[in-house]
Amino acid sequence: MVEGEGSVAATRGTGSRLTTGVWMVAAVTFFAAILATLKPMDVYGPFKMTASTGFIATAVLAGGLHTTYGRLLLAGLICSWWGDLLLLGSGRLYFLSGLVSFLLGHVFYSGAFYAHGSRIGQALAWLVALTIPAYIIMSLAWPNVPAMLRIPVVAYMSIISIMLALALGAWRLPGGSMIAAGAIAFYLSDVCVARGRFISQSPINGLIGLPLYFLGQVILAISVAYATGAAKRFMRGETGDVQQQDTMN
Repeated sequence: MVEGEGSVAATRGTGSRLTTGVWMVAAVTFFAAILATLKPMDVYGPFKMTASTGFIATAVLAGGLHTTYGRLLLAGLICSWWGDLLLLGSGRLYFLSGLVSFLLGHVFYSGAFYAHGSRIGQALAWLVALTIPAYIIMSLAWPNVPAMLRIPVVAYMSIISIMLALALGAWRLPGGSMIAAGAIAFYLSDVCVARGRFISQSPINGLIGLPLYFLGQVILAISVAYATGAAKRFMRGETGDVQQQDTMN
C-alpha cells in the first residue's frame, strides 16, 4: 500500500459515515415533524422537539461549527429550538417569548447570509418586492393583533422579510439555491402561523405550516455543506478542511 493511502481511506470512511449520519438525522427530523403535524396532543410536544433537535444535529454534522456561515446559521437554529419550546406553552407571554426567540433566529440567519456574500443590491430589490406580501398579511392580521403584540409582530414581519431578501440575494452563490429554498419554506410557514393566529383558525394552517417549517430548517441546515463549497466532498462522503474554505469566502 502506498504511504498515505491508509489515512485517505480512513478519512473517506469517516466522511462516508458522517454523510450517512447527516441524511439519517435529516430524515428522522422530518419524520418527527410529520408525526407532530398529525399530533395526538399528548405526543405533539415530544415529536416537535425531537424534530427541532434534529435540525440542529443536522447542521452540526454538516459542518456548522467550522465556518462563519455555519456558526451563525447554527445560532439561528438554536434560537428556533427555543422558540419551538416556548410556543408549546399557552397564553400571550409564551407566544411573545417564542416570537422574540424566532426574531433573534432570523437576525442570525440574516447575518449568516450576509457573511456568505449575499448581493446587497439584489437583496434590496427583493426587500422592496417583499413589502407587498408583508403589507397584505399585516392588513389582514392587524385588527386581531393585541396591543401588546403589535410592535413585536411588526418587528418580526420586518426581520423575516429582510432574512428572505438576503437569502434570495445569495441565490447565485455556492449553496444559494438551498439557502433560498430553505428561507422561502420558513417564510411561508410563518405566513401560515400568522394566518392561524390572527386571521383564520383552520387546521390547514398547521397541516401546511409545520412541515414547511421543518423542511425549511433541514434544508438550511444541510446548506452548510454546500455554502462552504464542500458539496462534492460531502456527497462523496469525504471530509476536508472546511475552515480553509471559510477563509476563502
